[in-house]
Amino acid sequence: MGQEIFDIDGTFTVPDRITQVSICICGGGGAGGWWETDDTGQQWGGTRGEYTSQTLDVTEFEQLPIVVGIGGPRQTYGGQNGAGTPSSITAVSGSITMNGGDGAYENYSGNGGNPITTCGGTFVDGLRVQASDNTAWGGQAGCFGNGGNGGVPSGVDGGIGAGGGAGVGNSGDGGHSGAGGPGRVVVNWDEPIEDGGLLINGTAIPELNDEGSIHIQALDLLGEAFDGNVHALELDGTEVWRKV
Repeated sequence: MGQEIFDIDGTFTVPDRITQVSICICGGGGAGGWWETDDTGQQWGGTRGEYTSQTLDVTEFEQLPIVVGIGGPRQTYGGQNGAGTPSSITAVSGSITMNGGDGAYENYSGNGGNPITTCGGTFVDGLRVQASDNTAWGGQAGCFGNGGNGGVPSGVDGGIGAGGGAGVGNSGDGGHSGAGGPGRVVVNWDEPIEDGGLLINGTAIPELNDEGSIHIQALDLLGEAFDGNVHALELDGTEVWRKV
């Protein structure tokens, strides 16, 4: 299988003889919020960017523009609006766009758990942190990374596609929330079988060349009269298929 990963904007050129690609895509995550410990309350984590796995019909050598979303920026006192930006891929047959995550104003209360399994693996929310009468919540799990933990005085940035953790601290200590994780676009495609190749049970056998040959023998059931049906197949003396 072929694969190309985009963590910044770029262009995917469809390989020779490829007519369909599988896309895994997510927008940038939203940033957490930040709060002063002098103000009793709680601050929220950012939410993840939207994500999906889809297929696109393409033509060989077609060029597909790709935009990779940016995570929401870190926030300081009172900041709650660090939204992420969308990721997209565009083909002649259509396009896929996934929006970025929302900043902390969406009131996301991450505290570990809430696992999601995506095209990138399995990820969990960030952890919350308690500081005096304040709570800094973790960010939401993303398509390629865990949510950022809440922190004192600073929250932790989210993983790829994930929300950042909230922060709580005192004015002047340089604290901030965690930024949202950047987006990502992954393009996968099945490599074509070379001309003259052979496919057995989904496994491609290399094409023949003038330096040698492949010997294939079809067999009936041993010890029984040949009934006109192939019951086993040997490749260079090794059985690669048998009817059961």
